[in-house]
Amino acid sequence: MTAAFEPADGNDGQIFFGRQWLFGGHTYLSNNYAVIARRFGIEFRPIYTFGDEDGHRTIEVVVADLQRTLPSITPKIRLQDLIAAEREPYGAEELAKMILHTNDLSSVQISCFCGEPRQLQPSR
Repeated sequence: MTAAFEPADGNDGQIFFGRQWLFGGHTYLSNNYAVIARRFGIEFRPIYTFGDEDGHRTIEVVVADLQRTLPSITPKIRLQDLIAAEREPYGAEELAKMILHTNDLSSVQISCFCGEPRQLQPSR
C-alpha cells in the first residue's frame, strides 16, 4: 500500500494497494484502494482533495478512513481479488497494456501475492 499526495500539482491524494507491477521503467500497484474496498462492500474515497482544508486535516481523514476499513478488508483479500482489481479501469494490467501498447505482458515483472496475512513476531 502506498499513498500519493500532490498538494502542489493536483491538489489531491490517493491510496494505492496490491502487487507491484514493474514496466516502462516505473512501478505501479494493483489499483486504487477504493477499488478493493468496493469489492467488499465498503465505501472509500478514491481521491482526497486538499481544497481549502488544512493539509494535515486531510491526511488525518485518510488515516482515519484506513483505520476504519483495513481491519475488515485485509484478512479477506485473495489473489483473485487483486487480479480482478488489476483488470478494472486504471488497474495495473490495464495501464500496462496501454503504456506498452500490447496485450503481451510477458516482459512485465509482477510481485507475488503473499497469501494469508502474517502476524509480525517481535525481534529478540
